[in-house]
Amino acid sequence: MFAAQVNVGDTVAAVWDDGEYYVVTVLSINDGKVLVHRQDGSVPKLGEHGSKSEVPLENVHPFDKAQSFKVGDHVLSVVFPGDYFIAPAVITEVSGESYSIKLETNALRTVPRDRVIAQPVIPADEVEVKVTGPLKHPYKYRLKKPATIEQAFEKAGGWSGAGEMGIAAKSCSLSRYKDGELVHSRIGIHIDRRTGQITILDEAWKTYHLLDGDQITLPIVTL
Repeated sequence: MFAAQVNVGDTVAAVWDDGEYYVVTVLSINDGKVLVHRQDGSVPKLGEHGSKSEVPLENVHPFDKAQSFKVGDHVLSVVFPGDYFIAPAVITEVSGESYSIKLETNALRTVPRDRVIAQPVIPADEVEVKVTGPLKHPYKYRLKKPATIEQAFEKAGGWSGAGEMGIAAKSCSLSRYKDGELVHSRIGIHIDRRTGQITILDEAWKTYHLLDGDQITLPIVTL
């Protein structure tokens, strides 16, 4: 989607393997995958929460200083000038080379124009959910509706095998907003230790249709 706009060396916004957006530098582009470096000074390594990661091209969003936002627009912005973390915000004032924004925490900030992007629009037939924990590919995914918890785990590659003595979890958690309140539910699961496939045991949750913003967490078993 952004192939014509992203080049090696560009500073862009990208979804990291924790499902959040960060300011990154493009290191290479190959077959729909972009190797990026997160600009936070962490120890360079490939993998979860290191400073380098390979992300799908559709999850890379170029900054465009020429793009103009107006008061009231919902955007994604750096939290502080020079920061690498990007969060949802609303434009409250437009002034020269900067925007005044209001974060979801109600904090007010002034940030450069070239560190703000439009919030990606989720198609009406898709749902965006975050899948975290000891999975092969923990990430924030868009799934075709109706989407189930098992489909989200499958998209994330299934259980990675991580955990003390290779013990697999017997439950996962689902965090979702219900009637304006954040609700956490514990759900019984079975993990095939050979394939990593995760099956929902609770019949009531097996057919649950995921909603935008739902977060599924597979815990790491510790003894």
